[in-house]
Amino acid sequence: MRSRRRTPLALALCLVLSTLVAGLVARAAPPLGSDIDPSFSVSFAKGTTIDALAVQPDGKILVGGRYYNGYSDYPILVRLAGDGTRDQSFEPVTTGLKIINALALLPDGKILVASDGASAILRLLPDGTRDNSFSGALGAGRFATDLAVLADGTVLVAGYVASTYTGFVARLDAAGNLDPAFTSLSANARIACLLPLADGTILIGGHFTSVAGQPRQYLARLLPDGALDPAFTLSAGNYVYTLAAEAGGTVLVGGAFQTLGGEPRNRLARLRADGTLDPGFNPGADGQIESLAVEPGGTILLGGVFRMVGGQTRYGLARLLPDGAVEPTLNDAGDAVSSVYVLAPLSGGAVLAAGSFEVDPLTFDPARILVRFYGTASPGTLGLSVAATQVDEGAGTVALTLRRTDGADQRVGAALRVAGGSATAADYSIPPLAGDPEGDGPRSLRQILVQPDGRLIVAGNFTMAGGRYAGRVARLNADGSYDPSFDAGAGADQMIEALALQADGKILLGGSFRTFDGRPRGFLARLNSNGSLDTGFAPQLNDRVWEIAPQADGKIIIAGVFTQVDGTERPEVARLNADGSLDQTFDAHLKVNGNIAALAIQPDGRVIIGGAFSRTGSATILYLSRLNADGSPDAGFSTTNNPNSNLREVVVQADGKILIVGLFTKVGSLGRRYMARLNADGTLDLGFDVGAALDGYPLDVVPLPDGGALIGGEFTHVGAAARGHLARLSASGALDAAYAPAADGVVWDLAAGPGGTALAAGDFTQISGVSRPNLARLNADGALDPGLDAGLQEGPVVVWAAGDTADKTLILEIIDDSLTEGDETIVLQLLPLGGAAGGQVALTLTIADNDGGGTLHAGGETCRIQKRFRKGGRVADGRCGTGRTHP
Repeated sequence: MRSRRRTPLALALCLVLSTLVAGLVARAAPPLGSDIDPSFSVSFAKGTTIDALAVQPDGKILVGGRYYNGYSDYPILVRLAGDGTRDQSFEPVTTGLKIINALALLPDGKILVASDGASAILRLLPDGTRDNSFSGALGAGRFATDLAVLADGTVLVAGYVASTYTGFVARLDAAGNLDPAFTSLSANARIACLLPLADGTILIGGHFTSVAGQPRQYLARLLPDGALDPAFTLSAGNYVYTLAAEAGGTVLVGGAFQTLGGEPRNRLARLRADGTLDPGFNPGADGQIESLAVEPGGTILLGGVFRMVGGQTRYGLARLLPDGAVEPTLNDAGDAVSSVYVLAPLSGGAVLAAGSFEVDPLTFDPARILVRFYGTASPGTLGLSVAATQVDEGAGTVALTLRRTDGADQRVGAALRVAGGSATAADYSIPPLAGDPEGDGPRSLRQILVQPDGRLIVAGNFTMAGGRYAGRVARLNADGSYDPSFDAGAGADQMIEALALQADGKILLGGSFRTFDGRPRGFLARLNSNGSLDTGFAPQLNDRVWEIAPQADGKIIIAGVFTQVDGTERPEVARLNADGSLDQTFDAHLKVNGNIAALAIQPDGRVIIGGAFSRTGSATILYLSRLNADGSPDAGFSTTNNPNSNLREVVVQADGKILIVGLFTKVGSLGRRYMARLNADGTLDLGFDVGAALDGYPLDVVPLPDGGALIGGEFTHVGAAARGHLARLSASGALDAAYAPAADGVVWDLAAGPGGTALAAGDFTQISGVSRPNLARLNADGALDPGLDAGLQEGPVVVWAAGDTADKTLILEIIDDSLTEGDETIVLQLLPLGGAAGGQVALTLTIADNDGGGTLHAGGETCRIQKRFRKGGRVADGRCGTGRTHP
């Protein structure tokens, strides 16, 4: 049946109750290759949790849950059309409700609602108005967590008593009155789920360890009259959150347990019809199962907080075959999915899922909580229309046709890269396309580092650099021009969020990506100094990497959201050997209830971690902690002056003091808005105080030789002074009034350069009114350095939306240099993005050195070239290869 109720989401910002349901909104499309269907678009306010879903026969969707404003819960109950827009005709009165825990549809179209609230069970008419003929009387202080409608119209209800937290099961007649013939037994803790079985018995699961005074570990069976079934004594090793019935009488059990009936069963098990454990079903998950559903063909849907199922990467959502094998057509959706708490199967193999999706990189809150996944998706095959074509040097442009065949179920894209040939960049260019096809807004550049030779490594979500395809990582020369000696091939398939340079020149990348240059590399990869993938470095992680810190001895500290490395538990922080294998000597034994977003290594080898967590192991440690060189907690690091909210960055100064920035407003009991400096032992440095001057969050900080700091981030003012996302502070935290560059967008990363210069990377398009998309260099006085202009762009060259099979045209500019030279060639390679297959992916383009009129042959077609002249150069009109006219 349904999943458990979860702890309320903590809010970092004030929320307005009137924005509880935003309905259909304009938002970015999901990442290319995601299984998320972009045609289903719904948004809820942050602080909303969905706990119940029900799909009506007409395809409309009932959504129940709660909105938490930081102090109290408010009920959410809406109905959506099939495209996610809100059904305005459904206006339920939620008086007496608090948290909607479960929903059930009745044959006559009425709706049963289970709630934490005075109206624990109520029945609604199809339009949402309350059916007053249904009493729903469970008794004072009894709240409902789950319900099930029996064939005779009676209703089973599971729940708990608020004053004692003891569990109960009750039966209501068709009018909503308690059935006195049903035994009123009690469990010693909450009952989270129930499942009526074909023989009339009732399976229950939850937090309890005894039922009716008898030992029952998290799982029990009741007789048809509600009495405890003495013949069923199977025990789970931890909480049971969800139950689902299969054809033939078998039952699926999901939760947090790792044993069932004394046998190893990682969070998922099957019971045979007689109630015994099925020995042949044991797929296992590395995190708790929150929701289960059985599809018409017998396949099994799992939702939860896992990252691996049956030894395969599955990000919060998975489909199993009836024998427990992982079914390949429902893949994970990359970093778009964090956890799935409740799900519902739809026709055609599609899945409706509620949980945490697309985490906001600033607040760590989920940006969306309800999505629809495709059924058996066929992204199709992408290819070029011809394998060879010609163009006259004076033609001005040439059009290439890209085609999609064999399916169009999801959004895909294609980029074109130069793979060889005799022509140079002086002979042609590939203009970038405008728009935002990657769906990540302007956040195209996240990380920058400076090599010892002055060249720059940049990484993020851009896919064009200097007019060339660059798969989210590129190397630039000191003037910002593209360095063609660095070739990362197809690059990363999703965002790169961490970047580090090893002493040997190799480059470490972390982020949300699953492949690099077409090869599996989940969340972490290493490149050789020329950009090629280091094939000998392949650690296996189950979630994102947000921070990387190489040690002097070649070992590597990583931090993020992962919980396993090479199959070994390493929640959120781990150390790797130089070859990428897990360093077993470093184990922090963390049980972080959040994530680690900040990491720094001190000269003595101790490791400072910061992030959105508030607990490590058995100790309450708020947002900041220090580990010894072996990963053990450092008892000498002060935890009495910790910040009161999330950290974004931690940096160790040359004198050992520690700069921290984030979402906090206090450190200990003292006000420190978004930034503070700590002494080496973790105590607050009282000599540094920015006060309440910052109006937004810093995202990065660079310590300066004089003890001051350069900061970049969300802020636009420091006190009364306008500071567009960049500022310099003195050693005491005071604003440097003489340093005033202004970016028009968020600065994500900073890097120090020689002579007091600094590099800034982020979402901006201008610095102090001068165009500098995403990357700029500042002189020591804050003035823009005109000698660096990178020309980074977002997005693949062309994108097909879901359902789009139209041919796409890519225009290459051909440069007439007026030199007499032989024919030159460009070998182009098509890179399918987003899971699409590749058909004809190579094309040889010949640029004919032709100073007069003539006839060219392109792809088997005759192309008539009629030359004309204009001031500044020669252009040509005609048709070539694709049958399109070139201006």
